Amino acid sequence: MTKADKERDIYLKDLLSFLKPYSSSRDTTEKEACSLLKVIFNNYRKTSAANHETETAEINYLLEQLKDSTVAKAITDLDINRFAARLTAS
Repeated sequence: MTKADKERDIYLKDLLSFLKPYSSSRDTTEKEACSLLKVIFNNYRKTSAANHETETAEINYLLEQLKDSTVAKAITDLDINRFAARLTAS
C-alpha cells in the first residue's frame, strides 16, 4: 500500500466518521443532513478494504454523489466540507 493510498483511506475514514456527533442532534437541519449522508456513507464503510481499483472506483463515485446539490447542502449544513475536500484532493 502506498503512502498516498493510506492517506486517502484516512481521509475517507474521517469523512465517514464525522456524522456520529450529529446523529443525536436536536437541530432539525443537522438531523436531516445527517440522515441523508448516513444513507450514502453507509455504502462506503468497507471501501478501504477493497483492492486499489475497486476502492478508487467507489471513492470516485462517492465524490460524484457529493456534488449533488442536496448532498452538498447537507455537507455544508454539517460543516464537513473540509473533510470532503481532503478526500477529493487525495
